[in-house]
Amino acid sequence: MTVYEPIKLQVRNQIDDAVYNEEYNRISNELEELREQRAEFDRQNNIRNDYRERLNVIIETLNGWQGLLVEFSDKIFNALVEKIEVISPTHFVFVLKSGMRVEQLE
Repeated sequence: MTVYEPIKLQVRNQIDDAVYNEEYNRISNELEELREQRAEFDRQNNIRNDYRERLNVIIETLNGWQGLLVEFSDKIFNALVEKIEVISPTHFVFVLKSGMRVEQLE
């Protein structure tokens, strides 16, 4: 039964009110489920796109670097590191833009 068939039957008085209401509720619930699935899909898609974008920035930065790195480069550091968590004065966690976490203990 298509979405509009119960409505057409209701208008022509060819369907019982209880059957119509039951079908209407079923279709409404199905539509709500699909909307929720679409919202979750969109959220996951946005996460993937954000991750892909961050990786592209990292790749472009590293590909643009010529030669051996002999001193600190704030450009590369900023392209790779999202944040630094200070656990203690001698314990740091570098959270990379790729999502990876690197711990440093002194």
